[in-house]
Amino acid sequence: MHFSLIHVSDKPSLWVEEACQFYIKRLPAQYAFTMIAVQPVKRTKNSHLETVRAKEWSRIRANVSQTSRLVLLDERGKSYTSKAFSQQLQTWQQVGQDIAFVIAGADGVNAEHRQEADACISLSEMTLPHDMARLFMIEQLYRAWSILVNHPYHRV
Repeated sequence: MHFSLIHVSDKPSLWVEEACQFYIKRLPAQYAFTMIAVQPVKRTKNSHLETVRAKEWSRIRANVSQTSRLVLLDERGKSYTSKAFSQQLQTWQQVGQDIAFVIAGADGVNAEHRQEADACISLSEMTLPHDMARLFMIEQLYRAWSILVNHPYHRV
């Protein structure tokens, strides 16, 4: 099974990259993982928000295989505990489909694009910076694995 995290970003912070790599290296081999940065659309004072969102969504979709389950990380999505997320991940794994997690640009996505997603997940009720959301998602993938295999990383 292959996981990818597609995110709109133009200037990733070095410390976030290092922290993400820390968890990526800990992921087991069966959790093949790819992180893909998509360039945000340049905005001008005359840019229309829906057009900007549509262009960014097009860039995102170009990086998602047609056979992958598209999971949008969005504040309006379903909230999970770490244990419930691990169970959801296990269910998706049993289907055998690759999963593409998506963090859209700063302006989010248009309603019709949200409907294209196979699932929508909220990482927190709080607003997170995009870099932190990326790190949080990767850590939760690692935590989900640890829960599923009874690894001591998750001690609750």
